[in-house]
Amino acid sequence: MQVLTYHERPTLLQEIPEHGHVVIEASAGTGKTYTIEHMVIDLLLGSRCTIDQILVVTFTVRATHELKLRIRQTLERLIHGGSMEVPKGPHWSIDDDARHHLMQALTQFDTASIRTIHSFCQQVLIDHAFACGRPFEQTVVDGRSVFSRAFRTALRDHLARDENHRLLLSYWLAASSVDALEELLFDNHAQRGELRPHIGSDRLERMLDVAERLRLLLAQDGVVQA
Repeated sequence: MQVLTYHERPTLLQEIPEHGHVVIEASAGTGKTYTIEHMVIDLLLGSRCTIDQILVVTFTVRATHELKLRIRQTLERLIHGGSMEVPKGPHWSIDDDARHHLMQALTQFDTASIRTIHSFCQQVLIDHAFACGRPFEQTVVDGRSVFSRAFRTALRDHLARDENHRLLLSYWLAASSVDALEELLFDNHAQRGELRPHIGSDRLERMLDVAERLRLLLAQDGVVQA
């Protein structure tokens, strides 16, 4: 016996064309995730594509986890729930065939491509390693840890070996720590500052020329190394 259930379909989906590009702009907490999770359902029911043919890309790992959870919950709700009465507004009609298709999507949910931008790009590079000239095994690392490694290398191989830099480091370490210096430099690296007062390129070149001549004079007097 055919079992037919009905589920409300978000009104916004009516404004989204089946083919083409769509940009959804909204403030935080106004329903972007809600819309995306129901767009996935709409694709499954409307075009009858499989879950592994849909790509959802997010910015953060947290958003990825949230989308996976909500899409899975929506699939379960459509498979096992629903009303026998036809809603007045837009809705999905779920018959046995549609329910079976949704069940397949739920069963194969682990194959769904719901990823962060970095994770998706990494997977593309791995899948096409020969074409991209890339190694099969690569690890995506965050900028903070890379900065820390570069800072420690520069500190050990350059700053600590240069007499002038070593003097400045000793002044810093007398009142603070290496970790605090790293944190300060990372904050300045991460937040682009504004140069004040504004110095034109011509004036900057003259200042650099004066600084170089001053360095040479100090080197002659033995104040700094040449």
